[in-house]
Formats: sequence, C-alpha cells, structure tokens
Amino acid sequence: MSNWLKVWLNNGYFSDREIVSAEYIREAAGSQMVMDVALPDKHKDVFLSNYGLGWMIGSYRGHYQVEHGGNINGFSANVALYPADTLGIVVLTNQSVSMVPIVVRNSIADILLGLQPIDWNGEKIAEIDSLSHVRKQKNKLHIPSTKPSNSLIHYTGSFENPAYEVLT
Repeated sequence: MSNWLKVWLNNGYFSDREIVSAEYIREAAGSQMVMDVALPDKHKDVFLSNYGLGWMIGSYRGHYQVEHGGNINGFSANVALYPADTLGIVVLTNQSVSMVPIVVRNSIADILLGLQPIDWNGEKIAEIDSLSHVRKQKNKLHIPSTKPSNSLIHYTGSFENPAYEVLT
C-alpha cells in the first residue's frame, strides 16, 4: 500500500519508472463533479465535497485531501492523500462498516500536518449516541393494533422478471 501511495504522490512514478501518467493522476485527483455543498460547519476548516475519478476530493483543515474508503464483509478501509503535503495515509480495520478508519486517519493527519488535534473519536461517539433514538425506532418493526394487509402466502412463490428470470 505504501508503494501505491508513492505512485500517487510522485506524479505516477515509482523507482524512476512511470506506472501511471502524470496527466491521469492530475485528472483523477482533481474535481470532476460536485457531490455536496459541503460548506464549513462544525469545523470551519473542513469543507468542499467533490468527486474525482474514483476519489473523494475535499479540504481537510486547509489541506487538499483526496480520499476514498471501502467496506467488505468484516473489513473497512480508508486511503487518503494530501498531495500538496506529500503525505499518504492508509487505515485498514477488521470491522464491517466502521468509522475507525476515518477517526484514525484524521488523528494521524492532525499529527503529521502539525495541526491542533481534534478529538475525532469523541465526536464520532457523540454522533452515534445522538442517533440512538433512531436505532430504537427502527427496531420497532411491529406497530401495535395493526396487521399486514396481505398474508405471507401472497409473497411466496415464483416471480419472473426479464432481468432476473424466475425467482422462487
């Protein structure tokens, strides 16, 4: 992963060999479309939300950030590049759909970019706690004094769709 980051931070080169063209690096790590308004909010120095070619583009506390995360069963990851600072960070975790990679990435970035640290972990915990009422609401699958409009037998059988053929 560190060698891959080096390619992105060195305009496509690794060990004096071009792996990816510098033109592609610029295009991929540059804004191609707006994702969100992303005006400064709680942190006045975290804003902008655009998309490059496979990368989320933003401003992280005054530093140009190019990042993308990912999840697959049992694992979460985040890769971030700060091209103007020649810094790359990769965080890999053994957790499904986890906030840990973002918390760890931001904490490391604060240290390596010489920024006043923010308690990113505390903020994510508070954010999760503030949403506990939503989780409780979602867990209420049955509304008292109601019944389904159709019996389950109506949802059992074979169904056909041109895209999926017959589903049983």
